[in-house]
Amino acid sequence: MTEKQKKDMKEYDIKKTEKCCLECGNEMEYYRKGKMFCNDLCRSRYHNRTKNWTRHYHSKVIGILERNSSILDDLIRQDITSVDLGDLTLWGYNIEYATSVRKLRTHLEYRCFEYRFYRSDNRIYCIEKLGPVKKKR
Repeated sequence: MTEKQKKDMKEYDIKKTEKCCLECGNEMEYYRKGKMFCNDLCRSRYHNRTKNWTRHYHSKVIGILERNSSILDDLIRQDITSVDLGDLTLWGYNIEYATSVRKLRTHLEYRCFEYRFYRSDNRIYCIEKLGPVKKKR
């Protein structure tokens, strides 16, 4: 077999190999390595579908944080600075979510957007609303 015949055979094998589109499942001729979709519509649909879980999770977490912030705001308006965790959970507060946590000497400081508080095993205390940060000149 000559080199030209081998080359023609190899090209024929590559064109003959078929692969399925990841989105619609239709067989497509496999002309290049790495081709996964039959067209741009299928590629777009696939990526939108796979990213949907991430978008849903992010909106769920933001919703929980906003609810927590609203509950803390209600407590501040009523001049309550300390409350049992059991009462908080009854009001819909989710203690698993905070926008930040940092260690200060012996305590952990929790923040939920503009609210700051400390937490013990069964209470949160020193709830306060933080003002805007002033820039140093």
